[in-house]
Amino acid sequence: MTRGPLMLAALMPFLLGARCGPSPQEAGGAVLVAAPGAMLVGALLLFALWHLHTRVAPQPPWSWRPHLVALGLTLVGALTTAVALADTRAMFWVGAALWLYGCSYLALLLATWRIWLFIAPSTAYGWAWIPVALAQLVPAILAATGTIGDHWSTALWIWPGYFGIALTGVLIVVLIEPLVRARRRRAADPPQPPSAATPHPPSAATPTSTHPTTPADQTAVRR
Repeated sequence: MTRGPLMLAALMPFLLGARCGPSPQEAGGAVLVAAPGAMLVGALLLFALWHLHTRVAPQPPWSWRPHLVALGLTLVGALTTAVALADTRAMFWVGAALWLYGCSYLALLLATWRIWLFIAPSTAYGWAWIPVALAQLVPAILAATGTIGDHWSTALWIWPGYFGIALTGVLIVVLIEPLVRARRRRAADPPQPPSAATPHPPSAATPTSTHPTTPADQTAVRR
Protein backbone atom coordinates (compact mmCIF):
# COMPACT_ATOMS: atom_id res chain seq x y z
CA MET A 1 0.00 0.00 0.00
CA THR A 2 1.32 3.45 -0.88
CA ARG A 3 2.02 6.21 1.60
CA GLY A 4 -1.04 8.23 0.58
CA PRO A 5 -3.69 5.66 1.63
CA LEU A 6 -1.80 5.01 4.87
CA MET A 7 -1.86 8.70 5.73
CA LEU A 8 -5.55 8.88 4.87
CA ALA A 9 -6.20 5.84 7.05
CA ALA A 10 -4.42 7.47 9.99
CA LEU A 11 -6.28 10.74 9.56
CA MET A 12 -9.71 9.36 8.70
CA PRO A 13 -11.14 9.29 12.28
CA PHE A 14 -10.15 12.93 12.76
CA LEU A 15 -11.44 13.88 9.32
CA LEU A 16 -14.74 12.21 10.04
CA GLY A 17 -14.96 13.97 13.37
CA ALA A 18 -14.37 17.29 11.65
CA ARG A 19 -16.83 16.34 8.86
CA CYS A 20 -14.16 16.97 6.22
CA GLY A 21 -13.49 13.35 5.31
CA PRO A 22 -15.61 11.07 3.15
CA SER A 23 -19.37 11.36 3.31
CA PRO A 24 -21.27 8.39 4.74
CA GLN A 25 -22.13 7.34 1.20
CA GLU A 26 -18.49 7.48 0.13
CA ALA A 27 -17.28 5.68 3.25
CA GLY A 28 -19.86 2.92 2.85
CA GLY A 29 -19.03 2.55 -0.83
CA ALA A 30 -15.31 2.34 -0.11
CA VAL A 31 -15.92 -0.39 2.47
CA LEU A 32 -17.99 -2.41 0.01
CA VAL A 33 -15.29 -2.16 -2.66
CA ALA A 34 -12.61 -3.18 -0.14
CA ALA A 35 -14.63 -6.11 1.24
CA PRO A 36 -13.37 -8.83 -1.19
CA GLY A 37 -9.76 -8.19 -0.19
CA ALA A 38 -10.62 -8.48 3.49
CA MET A 39 -12.56 -11.69 2.86
CA LEU A 40 -9.64 -13.24 0.98
CA VAL A 41 -7.12 -12.42 3.71
CA GLY A 42 -9.51 -13.71 6.35
CA ALA A 43 -9.91 -17.03 4.55
CA LEU A 44 -6.15 -17.45 4.28
CA LEU A 45 -5.72 -16.69 7.99
CA LEU A 46 -8.33 -19.26 8.97
CA PHE A 47 -6.66 -21.83 6.73
CA ALA A 48 -3.33 -21.17 8.44
CA LEU A 49 -4.97 -21.56 11.87
CA TRP A 50 -6.65 -24.79 10.78
CA HIS A 51 -3.28 -26.12 9.67
CA LEU A 52 -1.71 -25.22 13.03
CA HIS A 53 -4.53 -26.77 15.06
CA THR A 54 -4.37 -30.04 13.12
CA ARG A 55 -0.94 -30.57 14.69
CA VAL A 56 -2.49 -30.40 18.16
CA ALA A 57 -5.81 -32.23 17.78
CA PRO A 58 -7.98 -33.63 14.98
CA GLN A 59 -9.92 -30.90 13.17
CA PRO A 60 -12.91 -31.07 10.80
CA PRO A 61 -12.00 -31.25 7.12
CA TRP A 62 -11.16 -27.92 5.53
CA SER A 63 -13.49 -26.63 2.82
CA TRP A 64 -12.98 -23.58 0.60
CA ARG A 65 -16.65 -23.51 -0.44
CA PRO A 66 -17.94 -21.17 2.33
CA HIS A 67 -15.12 -18.74 1.65
CA LEU A 68 -15.75 -18.83 -2.08
CA VAL A 69 -19.37 -17.93 -1.31
CA ALA A 70 -18.21 -14.95 0.76
CA LEU A 71 -15.74 -13.87 -1.90
CA GLY A 72 -18.32 -14.18 -4.67
CA LEU A 73 -20.96 -12.17 -2.82
CA THR A 74 -18.56 -9.39 -1.91
CA LEU A 75 -17.15 -9.27 -5.45
CA VAL A 76 -20.64 -8.73 -6.84
CA GLY A 77 -21.23 -6.02 -4.25
CA ALA A 78 -17.89 -4.36 -4.98
CA LEU A 79 -18.47 -4.25 -8.74
CA THR A 80 -22.01 -2.95 -8.31
CA THR A 81 -20.83 -0.26 -5.91
CA ALA A 82 -17.94 0.77 -8.16
CA VAL A 83 -20.34 1.30 -11.05
CA ALA A 84 -23.05 3.01 -9.00
CA LEU A 85 -20.66 5.40 -7.21
CA ALA A 86 -18.29 6.03 -10.10
CA ASP A 87 -19.10 9.75 -10.04
CA THR A 88 -18.32 10.15 -6.34
CA ARG A 89 -15.09 10.15 -4.32
CA ALA A 90 -15.76 6.68 -2.94
CA MET A 91 -12.97 5.13 -4.99
CA PHE A 92 -10.55 7.69 -3.57
CA TRP A 93 -11.06 6.23 -0.09
CA VAL A 94 -10.77 2.54 -1.02
CA GLY A 95 -7.10 2.30 0.03
CA ALA A 96 -7.84 3.73 3.48
CA ALA A 97 -10.94 1.54 3.79
CA LEU A 98 -8.93 -1.56 2.88
CA TRP A 99 -6.58 -0.89 5.79
CA LEU A 100 -9.03 0.37 8.41
CA TYR A 101 -12.02 -1.80 7.60
CA GLY A 102 -9.74 -4.75 6.77
CA CYS A 103 -8.03 -4.63 10.17
CA SER A 104 -11.38 -4.35 11.94
CA TYR A 105 -12.88 -7.20 9.94
CA LEU A 106 -9.94 -9.50 10.62
CA ALA A 107 -9.87 -8.70 14.34
CA LEU A 108 -13.60 -9.42 14.69
CA LEU A 109 -13.32 -12.50 12.49
CA LEU A 110 -10.57 -14.07 14.59
CA ALA A 111 -12.41 -13.33 17.84
CA THR A 112 -15.67 -14.74 16.44
CA TRP A 113 -13.89 -17.80 15.07
CA ARG A 114 -12.28 -18.60 18.43
CA ILE A 115 -15.62 -18.41 20.25
CA TRP A 116 -17.32 -20.38 17.49
CA LEU A 117 -14.58 -23.02 17.63
CA PHE A 118 -15.36 -23.60 21.30
CA ILE A 119 -19.11 -23.89 20.69
CA ALA A 120 -19.36 -25.59 17.28
CA PRO A 121 -15.94 -26.60 15.93
CA SER A 122 -17.40 -28.41 12.90
CA THR A 123 -18.50 -25.13 11.29
CA ALA A 124 -16.17 -22.56 12.84
CA TYR A 125 -13.58 -22.54 10.07
CA GLY A 126 -16.12 -22.21 7.30
CA TRP A 127 -18.83 -19.87 8.52
CA ALA A 128 -17.38 -17.61 11.21
CA TRP A 129 -17.33 -14.76 8.66
CA ILE A 130 -21.14 -14.53 8.47
CA PRO A 131 -21.93 -12.55 11.68
CA VAL A 132 -18.94 -10.25 11.13
CA ALA A 133 -19.90 -9.56 7.52
CA LEU A 134 -23.50 -8.85 8.47
CA ALA A 135 -22.48 -6.51 11.27
CA GLN A 136 -20.11 -4.51 9.07
CA LEU A 137 -21.42 -4.71 5.52
CA VAL A 138 -25.13 -4.16 6.14
CA PRO A 139 -24.38 -0.67 7.54
CA ALA A 140 -22.05 -0.14 4.58
CA ILE A 141 -24.87 -0.97 2.15
CA LEU A 142 -27.24 1.37 3.99
CA ALA A 143 -24.65 4.15 3.96
CA ALA A 144 -23.77 3.65 0.28
CA THR A 145 -27.42 3.82 -0.73
CA GLY A 146 -28.02 6.95 1.35
CA THR A 147 -30.37 5.24 3.79
CA ILE A 148 -28.33 6.31 6.80
CA GLY A 149 -26.42 9.55 6.95
CA ASP A 150 -24.57 9.50 10.25
CA HIS A 151 -20.97 8.48 10.84
CA TRP A 152 -21.86 6.14 13.69
CA SER A 153 -21.00 3.17 11.49
CA THR A 154 -17.32 4.11 11.60
CA ALA A 155 -17.29 2.45 15.02
CA LEU A 156 -17.73 -0.84 13.13
CA TRP A 157 -15.18 -0.12 10.42
CA ILE A 158 -12.33 1.61 12.29
CA TRP A 159 -12.24 1.07 16.03
CA PRO A 160 -12.36 -2.79 16.30
CA GLY A 161 -9.05 -3.10 14.47
CA TYR A 162 -7.66 0.16 15.88
CA PHE A 163 -5.31 0.86 12.96
CA GLY A 164 -3.92 -2.68 13.11
CA ILE A 165 -2.89 -2.54 16.77
CA ALA A 166 -5.87 -4.51 18.09
CA LEU A 167 -5.59 -6.91 15.16
CA THR A 168 -1.94 -7.57 15.99
CA GLY A 169 -2.83 -8.44 19.58
CA VAL A 170 -5.63 -10.81 18.57
CA LEU A 171 -3.43 -12.40 15.92
CA ILE A 172 -0.61 -13.05 18.40
CA VAL A 173 -3.01 -14.71 20.83
CA VAL A 174 -4.62 -17.05 18.30
CA LEU A 175 -1.26 -17.99 16.77
CA ILE A 176 0.47 -18.66 20.09
CA GLU A 177 -2.35 -20.83 21.44
CA PRO A 178 -1.81 -23.89 19.18
CA LEU A 179 1.94 -23.63 19.62
CA VAL A 180 1.61 -23.67 23.41
CA ARG A 181 -0.85 -26.57 23.27
CA ALA A 182 1.50 -28.54 21.03
CA ARG A 183 4.37 -27.94 23.43
CA ARG A 184 2.31 -29.07 26.43
CA ARG A 185 1.24 -32.15 24.54
CA ARG A 186 4.84 -33.09 23.81
CA ALA A 187 5.73 -32.53 27.47
CA ALA A 188 2.84 -34.75 28.62
CA ASP A 189 3.86 -37.57 26.29
CA PRO A 190 7.43 -38.56 27.26
CA PRO A 191 9.45 -40.30 24.56
CA GLN A 192 9.29 -44.09 24.55
CA PRO A 193 12.52 -45.80 25.75
CA PRO A 194 14.31 -47.89 23.15
CA SER A 195 13.66 -51.65 23.24
CA ALA A 196 16.15 -53.47 25.48
CA ALA A 197 17.13 -56.25 23.12
CA THR A 198 19.86 -58.59 24.38
CA PRO A 199 22.82 -58.16 22.11
CA HIS A 200 24.27 -61.36 20.72
CA PRO A 201 27.94 -61.90 21.54
CA PRO A 202 30.11 -61.70 18.52
CA SER A 203 30.93 -65.07 17.14
CA ALA A 204 34.48 -66.10 17.53
CA ALA A 205 36.36 -66.13 14.28
CA THR A 206 37.60 -69.53 13.21
CA PRO A 207 41.34 -69.47 13.46
CA THR A 208 43.04 -70.02 10.21
CA SER A 209 45.39 -72.91 10.02
CA THR A 210 49.02 -72.22 9.68
CA HIS A 211 49.67 -75.72 8.36
CA PRO A 212 50.92 -75.49 4.82
CA THR A 213 48.54 -76.72 2.16
CA THR A 214 49.66 -79.68 0.12
CA PRO A 215 48.40 -80.73 -3.33
CA ALA A 216 46.55 -83.63 -1.67
CA ASP A 217 44.68 -81.24 0.62
CA GLN A 218 43.63 -79.08 -2.33
CA THR A 219 42.30 -82.18 -4.14
CA ALA A 220 40.26 -83.15 -1.06
CA VAL A 221 38.73 -79.63 -0.88
CA ARG A 222 37.69 -79.74 -4.54
CA ARG A 223 36.00 -83.10 -3.94
